[in-house]
Amino acid sequence: MGYSAEEYENIMRELCSAEVRERLIVLGICRQEGYEITDSEMSELKQRMMAERSLGSEEKLMEAVSEDELKWQLYYEKFMEYLDNFKTVD
Repeated sequence: MGYSAEEYENIMRELCSAEVRERLIVLGICRQEGYEITDSEMSELKQRMMAERSLGSEEKLMEAVSEDELKWQLYYEKFMEYLDNFKTVD
């Protein structure tokens, strides 16, 4: 890529920092709006992901993704729905 180790480290630090800020904002809004992740939502997401990835069991899915990653995906989906329904004041 043509970057020195220090340049590459700085680029990665900036990218990771931006992702962390995004996640904190999304989670903060979800918390403020009172969004919670239910067991049924988690189960539905697992089933959906197992079907998408052609995995035969939940154990195989959990080898590929963590519980936190699944929760993040559900919170992000709730956040996107929040944005879709967001009304501005005229």
